[in-house]
Amino acid sequence: MSDFQKNLQHYYASINGEGKLFYERRAKEYNSDRNVVKRKVITIANQIKSFSAMFSENPHMVTTYLGTLVKTMGSPGSRLFEEDHQFSPYYMAGLAFYRLDSLFNNGTIDKKYKKVRFYILMLFPKIASNEKFPPLNSRKKCERYCDPIIDKLNDENVYPSLFLKAINIIDCSGSNVNDKEALKSRLMTDNILRAYADY
Repeated sequence: MSDFQKNLQHYYASINGEGKLFYERRAKEYNSDRNVVKRKVITIANQIKSFSAMFSENPHMVTTYLGTLVKTMGSPGSRLFEEDHQFSPYYMAGLAFYRLDSLFNNGTIDKKYKKVRFYILMLFPKIASNEKFPPLNSRKKCERYCDPIIDKLNDENVYPSLFLKAINIIDCSGSNVNDKEALKSRLMTDNILRAYADY
């Protein structure tokens, strides 16, 4: 219910066109709205998971240890929902989550990779951009970083191949996507990042 959450919801609402999504800061607030496609609703949980996997490189935590992430959200340096953060990186993470979900739904990506979806999301901006992550409190730098990635996420001739490349990197890392314990380990994250660096 913070001002940041309200303003982030307004930011999502300001986006029109193919990338239109709905940020749900209160549980089930869009359930009775027939004009809202439910697949386009980004819940707080999925916002936290996708953003944190991308910008904190911790996909091993977001699936199982969401509570731990939520508890640290208000602490200094937590890098989540801080008042001076720009909104574009959050929206970019939400859009990437939605696009990846659509590729699972239409069969472009095998559903067995759903278990590592946040590892895929961690890799996506690295594949889509050669730029380093921007300071999250700099509007100019965030827009310069996020806008080209958002453009790619809105181009159906571009984003599927980028997600497929991320999956190829995961395969090359030798990670077992069916190993529930490995999915929760920093070792899998490190192995996948190493595979990305060697790709």
